[in-house]
Amino acid sequence: MGGQLLPTTVRLIPADKPNESTVMVYEQMAFDVDMPDKTFSLQSLRRR
Repeated sequence: MGGQLLPTTVRLIPADKPNESTVMVYEQMAFDVDMPDKTFSLQSLRRR
């Protein structure tokens, strides 16, 4: 993706439920995207 070697599938297994899992599949990614600095301010992150 984007000329970079990255995992496209991530499987998360809860420690207390080893027979269950959540799978995330990344189908596309964007790199070097311009974002305003305020996107990652504490105030902005708390709103999410």
